[in-house]
Amino acid sequence: MAIKLVFKSTAEVLLSKVEKLLHQLLQDEENEDSLQHMQALIQELQTHQIELKVQNEELRINQTELSDTRDQYQRLYDCAPVAYLTLNQSGVILEANLKATELLQVNRNDLIGMPLTDYICPGIPGYMVST
Repeated sequence: MAIKLVFKSTAEVLLSKVEKLLHQLLQDEENEDSLQHMQALIQELQTHQIELKVQNEELRINQTELSDTRDQYQRLYDCAPVAYLTLNQSGVILEANLKATELLQVNRNDLIGMPLTDYICPGIPGYMVST
């Protein structure tokens, strides 16, 4: 049995409160000005709710497009015909594409977090790379 949680937006909660107040005011005919004011508030809240729904939909569309673009560039990076490494300022490898792992003959997970200097002329005695 699935439990379905229902979350109301702020505009919906406010609208519900205003509708309750309006219902109470309708029972009291002496509050004609208050009634008009409450009806204007309800209309304003409904407009605000519609605007929020439109903005939410636009945000979802933008997020999907950004995700698709990010995935496309990640595939380009990974499948490039040349080796690419992303380093931090200290020369530590943050990312590596498939060609870099093939060239260095190291698993990508083992490469990430290692200093690039470990892979530059590692067998030459006295060779130092200054950072």
